[in-house]
Amino acid sequence: MKLEESLSFMYEKKGGWPYTNLRVGNVIGAREAEIRQWFAQVWIHGHLHLGMPLHVTSLEKISFTYNYDIAQAIWKVWVLWNSEDEEDRNSVLTEAFNIACEERFTQNEWLYAVAEAVGLNKLETTGATLANPPKNTTNMIKLYPQNKDGIIE
Repeated sequence: MKLEESLSFMYEKKGGWPYTNLRVGNVIGAREAEIRQWFAQVWIHGHLHLGMPLHVTSLEKISFTYNYDIAQAIWKVWVLWNSEDEEDRNSVLTEAFNIACEERFTQNEWLYAVAEAVGLNKLETTGATLANPPKNTTNMIKLYPQNKDGIIE
């Protein structure tokens, strides 16, 4: 948000560059640059092999954004920016757009979804709930959330 405020100030008061801000959640999808999905699968396989439950580090909901949706949004913004219609250009100029999947998961729900997707249905976690939050989270591995500012609405 501070970046958006700075961009807006620079554009409106100092004659800065025009911009459009695309706010995204944790990026997922084909050719994702991060190895989190793969690492989660390895982590799940290891815990199942050892018979140990996975440690849950967060009960907060996590926003995800499919990388294809980001590409489509970039294309749409580019087309509107280059439109001959001033109203089209103004519809994206100095605007911010939230791009996220409608589904939101806790870390626990996400791990179960990954396990189910790779055919590992016997996943067990530490059983952390809102009533029984995880303890000593600083010593636990953290795969998500990468975005720490909450879910994207």
